Amino acid sequence: MVLEENRGVYQVWKGSFSFAVRGLSFYYFRIHNASGSFRLFKQGDDTNMEAGDLWQVSCVPADFTTPDWAKGALIYQIFPDRFCKDEAAAGRASSLGITLKKWGTPPVYDKEENGDIRSWDFYGGSLNGIREKLLYLKSLNVTVIYLNPIFRAVSNHRYDTCDYFQIDPLLGTEEDFRELCREAKEAGIHIILDGVFSHVGKDSVYFKDEKCRSWFTFDGSEAGYQCWWGVKDLPEVNEMDPGFTELICGEKGVIRYWLERGADGFRLDVADELPDAFIRLIRKAVKSCGEDKLLIGEVWEDASNKVSYGEKRRFLM
Repeated sequence: MVLEENRGVYQVWKGSFSFAVRGLSFYYFRIHNASGSFRLFKQGDDTNMEAGDLWQVSCVPADFTTPDWAKGALIYQIFPDRFCKDEAAAGRASSLGITLKKWGTPPVYDKEENGDIRSWDFYGGSLNGIREKLLYLKSLNVTVIYLNPIFRAVSNHRYDTCDYFQIDPLLGTEEDFRELCREAKEAGIHIILDGVFSHVGKDSVYFKDEKCRSWFTFDGSEAGYQCWWGVKDLPEVNEMDPGFTELICGEKGVIRYWLERGADGFRLDVADELPDAFIRLIRKAVKSCGEDKLLIGEVWEDASNKVSYGEKRRFLM
């Protein structure tokens, strides 16, 4: 290392180093001066220079790239039911036996005494409603729209997926989705979908299909099966079951299906609850549709050194 400059009582030193092994590496500095030497860690609550955590650096492969359009992007998250509805929303709701709440009235979380949901409130936000607001979003300098789940479901939040290959009919049609993606691209805006793959809805075509029984873990619990965080509406999926990985990551799987229809990437719901091997398969499927497709994940802690379920995760790799 070399002394670059003096800043009052401080000195700025500059140097470079490399790691032969890719992955997460930890290190400390050894400082030598006329009085001797000492180690320099990330200082914690102790004034002792040798107290604190090690420094860390993530060494990723040189050929690991991310889309240029995602760097510095301004991302606008949309909860589809509550953003903007189109004129046909009431008609779609009526055909589905749903009564829409008046736009602007407060939402209600309607639950039974035992905690079960009595009914979901819907306002009728739609894909065409989002499309009508694209110029407004562009005026805010938005370059990416991240949509919360849009696939068929029972709830208003749609994290209880019923069918990964069908747009929720209250939101519109597959053609509406294609048109939204097309017009968004014209406006310089990319569309990212919510990939909810750790669980499905108990009313899903998958949970009701005997052929998919191995995707789930049935037990002696109150629900009779393992649920996501104990929520009975959300049966947990065995992500590495061959049938499920094929459904999501296969040649005709969910990832490729929606990227080919205009989406620019996926955001993985609860990524730290998905196996690393499964995430690698998802990334392979995403990148098979183009290196400019994006995969991002929901990790609430430091993704570079996160430990979950007893394993240090490889998210940034």
